[in-house]
Amino acid sequence: MRAEAPNFDYCDLMVGLAPLHDCARRLGVDVAALFAEAAYVVGGEVGDVARGFGRRTDVTPEAFLYRVMDEPDGPAYRWVK
Repeated sequence: MRAEAPNFDYCDLMVGLAPLHDCARRLGVDVAALFAEAAYVVGGEVGDVARGFGRRTDVTPEAFLYRVMDEPDGPAYRWVK
């Protein structure tokens, strides 16, 4: 998604970022710093949403309707509507 996207859905963006947030947390990465760096690169409104999302502490796969599945290549996120 580009920073200057004229119309984007904040909810769709956050649902798409949730697996990345959870994965970074599981890997022991500073999630807020990672998302802040990405937000800087993206810029604009999208970057602002990503930066704020990275600071959240309530992001879980379940909260965003994902299930983490153990696959042969490692964990995979599956969206469960």
